[in-house]
Amino acid sequence: VAAGIGNTESKVTQQAQDQNQIQGSLRRVIELLSTFELQISLINRDDVTTSVKTVNENVEQVNERVGNLTDTLQQISATLNDVKGIKGELNPLLQCSEELTKFMNADDEAREKSPLVKAILGTSEQIGSVAERVYTLYSCMVAHNTEAFFHIVDFAKALEKDVKRFSVERKSDVFVLCGYSVRLHVDYSLSRFISVGFALCKSPSDSLVKWPFRIPFTCRFVHPSERDFVCPTLHPNKHDSKGGRYEGAFGRPTNVENQVVYIEGYTPVPTLKDRGFIHTDSLCIGIKLHPDMA
Repeated sequence: VAAGIGNTESKVTQQAQDQNQIQGSLRRVIELLSTFELQISLINRDDVTTSVKTVNENVEQVNERVGNLTDTLQQISATLNDVKGIKGELNPLLQCSEELTKFMNADDEAREKSPLVKAILGTSEQIGSVAERVYTLYSCMVAHNTEAFFHIVDFAKALEKDVKRFSVERKSDVFVLCGYSVRLHVDYSLSRFISVGFALCKSPSDSLVKWPFRIPFTCRFVHPSERDFVCPTLHPNKHDSKGGRYEGAFGRPTNVENQVVYIEGYTPVPTLKDRGFIHTDSLCIGIKLHPDMA
């Protein structure tokens, strides 16, 4: 019996030891599981945070691309509308081009019957009619304006500014007489003569008047109170012969101003001064066109 009890105690003791070992092992397993669970928890949390950030960034990029695509689609739509508009405007031009091609390839008889020729002739007649009316209107507006005056101030003072100058040239503003733009040139010295010149100037309305210029004109020195001193009348058709001194001076201007044409004869400055034409250091010169003599 004692031996049996001893064996039983030994077994119980062994079982207790085994149980203690099992419990120790379980505790270590639980600790390891807890550590592992914590690590897993931390790892998953970081991954989730990173994933969320990545997803947000991707969403923003997608939204930006969608916005860009929307703008691009709007631009494409606007361009398509512009193209449609241009196409609509080009259609008449294309039709005209086709008509012109047919006209160029046709024979003389077919060309005479072409609608294009009729349209061109009709347009040409209309333009000619309008041009004639404009010319008539312009002529009526300016025909009465045949005279202008050039008032020269500081007559002697102009030479006193530069004592080295023997003579001085004074230019008037541009006058419009009978539709033509003209300018007067006056050359003088105090002790000698004064000469008056005439020059045609370029003007936007040159196409509305006849060329070459053929209207006779007269210049005169205007006296403040007594009779004027009249210069000889100049007839353009007698002064622009080919090879002559003033050839081309009365043609349509191609530059700012044509060559200056001087009136025949020279008037002594002292004579003008003695007779009272130069008053308060001023001199007035007039020019008058004679369209009735052309």
